Amino acid sequence: INAWIAMIGVINQLAINVVAFLKVNRGEALNPVTDRSVGLVHFMDPETNGAVMALLTRIDIFAIWSLIVMAIALHVTTNAPKSRAYAAATIVWFAMALPFLVFMAF
Repeated sequence: INAWIAMIGVINQLAINVVAFLKVNRGEALNPVTDRSVGLVHFMDPETNGAVMALLTRIDIFAIWSLIVMAIALHVTTNAPKSRAYAAATIVWFAMALPFLVFMAF
């Protein structure tokens, strides 16, 4: 299950690379913060607070897709009720932002 969820990350990287390639071909400069996202961060000012940016990285097409696949996998494999599977997946989804928050705090 984790391998299939990780494949979403591979598709994410491919999408980001295609967008960056197209932007460079137009002659525009790449921003290392905003151009590595296909979510809300893409539309934010790069000078925004780092903690806010870390939280907004989780509001991304591929992060939400991973959340949904993880919730379904937890529900199916553990026979847990849907509410518990969705709650556990949501906790993991938010926990993925913690390393970025800690990094931005120091």
